[in-house]
Amino acid sequence: MRFVILLVLLLPVTVCAQTFDFNIRDDAAWVRYAKLVDERSFGQIELDGTAYFADNGRRSVGVGMHIVDNAYTAETPVYVGLGGRLLWLDSGPLSGGVLALGGHGRYTLPAADRVSVGAHLYFAPDILSFGRADSYFEFAARGEYQVLQSSWVYLGYRRARVGFNNFATRTIDSGLHIGMRIQF
Repeated sequence: MRFVILLVLLLPVTVCAQTFDFNIRDDAAWVRYAKLVDERSFGQIELDGTAYFADNGRRSVGVGMHIVDNAYTAETPVYVGLGGRLLWLDSGPLSGGVLALGGHGRYTLPAADRVSVGAHLYFAPDILSFGRADSYFEFAARGEYQVLQSSWVYLGYRRARVGFNNFATRTIDSGLHIGMRIQF
């Protein structure tokens, strides 16, 4: 966790926007802090740090980089990020790391501009895994409601699984959660 905090603090200070996103359920919590650090003709560069903790001792920490932008034009209600996350995963007695490739997206309903649906998907095969990890898969989806101009609440579902060398695949997280996303 100290590693993720240090990396987030070292992110460049030429910031366009920042996002703090967290969600909980009765036995687990996930948090993400992201900064838009540079704008290019192909989109903006977003750097982030994530952490997940559960009562059962399973946890993950990571850093990511994505190219993010509205799909097609600025008026399009589809916001997409493509890139990857470097994650350290701990499943009790087994741990390892992965470079998971994937992305995230959000669609704002034109007829109800305060309502959005979003999802993310990340995958790492054996070639992008190290330590005792040999694969990783994460999927999450959520429905959001914009409460204030820069704050959203949401209900979502996440499933994250990691495969370990010579061991069965372990579920790091699976279930419903409630959360809040704040942009500043």
